Amino acid sequence: MQTNPDVYAKNLAALQARYPDLALMLSLVKIEKYQLAQQPGCLPNVLINGAFYYIGNMVKFCDEQFKGFNLQNVKVPVFLGLGLGYEVMFWLQFKAKENQTQAVIIIEKDLEMFQCAMNVTDLTTLINNPKVHFIVGVPLGQLYTTLRTFYQKNMQELLMCGATHPVFLYPAMKIGKEYYLQAMQILFEAIYHSIQNFGNCPEDSLIGLENMLDNVSEIANNPGINLLYDKFKGRPAVIVATGPSLKKNMHLLKDLYDKALIISVDASFKFLMANGIKPHMVTSLEREHEVELFFDGFETEEVKDVYMTACPVLFNHVYESYAGPQIIVYRNFDHFKWLEIDRGILDIKLSSSNMAFKVAEALGCDPIILVGQDLAYGDDGETHATEVPFSSEGEGVFYVKGNCAEKVKTNTGWYNFLKAYEVDIAQHKGRVINCTEGGAYIPGTHIANLAETLEKYAFEEWRPLDIIKDNLAQFNGVASDIEKLKGIVEKTEADVREIINLCIKGAGACKTHEEELKGELTPERLAEIRQEIIGPRLEIQGKYVNTFQKFLMHVCQSAHLAFEMQTVMMHTEPAKILLQFISWYAFVGDISEICLQSLEKAKGKLYAAVGV
Repeated sequence: MQTNPDVYAKNLAALQARYPDLALMLSLVKIEKYQLAQQPGCLPNVLINGAFYYIGNMVKFCDEQFKGFNLQNVKVPVFLGLGLGYEVMFWLQFKAKENQTQAVIIIEKDLEMFQCAMNVTDLTTLINNPKVHFIVGVPLGQLYTTLRTFYQKNMQELLMCGATHPVFLYPAMKIGKEYYLQAMQILFEAIYHSIQNFGNCPEDSLIGLENMLDNVSEIANNPGINLLYDKFKGRPAVIVATGPSLKKNMHLLKDLYDKALIISVDASFKFLMANGIKPHMVTSLEREHEVELFFDGFETEEVKDVYMTACPVLFNHVYESYAGPQIIVYRNFDHFKWLEIDRGILDIKLSSSNMAFKVAEALGCDPIILVGQDLAYGDDGETHATEVPFSSEGEGVFYVKGNCAEKVKTNTGWYNFLKAYEVDIAQHKGRVINCTEGGAYIPGTHIANLAETLEKYAFEEWRPLDIIKDNLAQFNGVASDIEKLKGIVEKTEADVREIINLCIKGAGACKTHEEELKGELTPERLAEIRQEIIGPRLEIQGKYVNTFQKFLMHVCQSAHLAFEMQTVMMHTEPAKILLQFISWYAFVGDISEICLQSLEKAKGKLYAAVGV
């Protein structure tokens, strides 16, 4: 059959507007392995090796496929394959309403099949719909980072992950079963890590917030990483982690001080110094008291040119223990925006090594060279090149692809760091060279020998320390920052008191109507009760949104996320949803009480700093 140029032109215009990169890829695709065909009285079809992709009447065919799909509350169906688009359109017309569908994800492995659909089916209603998402022609090796980026940009779809379900389509599974089965595993892994990125421990987040408030003097008195943005463009950086293999090639770093920016993770710092290797920066972000052991015991003269480049969620005694200079680095958390003291925000993920990579990237370094980044056990079961006071190992030991070996043994903790690296590298525009002599393979890196890499990229002197010192000399904060922060703390303190009162009011409304909500209610009465129960939350998220979102949310967000995902699953029981609000008010109210005490402590510290 002939293609339809008018249909293709409309589809392409829509695709160019919403997915320009996909439209560009499609312009290079010819229909060669498939043959478009159309039987009398039927919709266009595809011939694959002489057999039709679709069989019989299209409406009946689609209806038969979904008959065995007995799940309810499919807010986000994930279509494994698009074909010519008939199944997705059938779902949206006949199934979406009964399943409360709010968004659709389409994963189509084959660009040529997508080209077939573009030529015969009007897809403009799908392409133009902001809640229909196309993921087309993405190799399995790139699908994880594609999905992580997708969930970063589409928070509502992430909140509905509990009501996200695969839709296996018979024709697509016939020609792409292996791809689509692996795609589903990757999808659920991407969802899991996306949720994990928001934190899964309110207590840990609370420690970070309390520590930030306790570190207000350090924040005000020290320069930020923003003063070094893009100051090392095109210059090599070496990130030194503490994997077991570090002992194999660490000696090659001894003469590198003036030829490359050396960034050590905190656990490697003393080990490097003991072996005559001085880094320029040491990254740190763990909320553990034992982090002090990575920094204490140095004389000022030893570390006067080694910058502790830390996120101020560390315990304050860690800062006090270090004799050298400091650079402040914020993570991309809203409570650092609440401070309104600009020191530079980086999208740092899980580990101090992930942090070192984002620092090197922000400074413009290229290439970024990884050393000791094993993320796997050594040959004899070693976990680190030197003793460490605490470990980030997770549960569950399993095998992954290695840098030098076919497979190496890792665990869930290190694997999470590896996946965080994978996302960062996929979004990075420069070169990342992994010179770790062993360890787990990080997708997106180029594996190379350290000696050869340094000979190629770090052969001339350019004195990184001078660039750091010259640019940090511009810092002139302190007094004005402290005065501004004092005003912010006082306003936030008043707002938090009001939020606590609104939580008490909302919880009281839940208790008042608890028995009534367990019985039969008219729609009008349910609406009245709903307004009384959710009214205080709406006021918190409206009138006090700046304080709630920027100051409290990082601590609350794991519970808030769990609440939102739980209520999504209760879509047919609005009364039960309202009964759940008592737990939301209780949690937010309790957290607010604790944060209020931390604010009062921070206010006292600030007043002391300005002599009040």
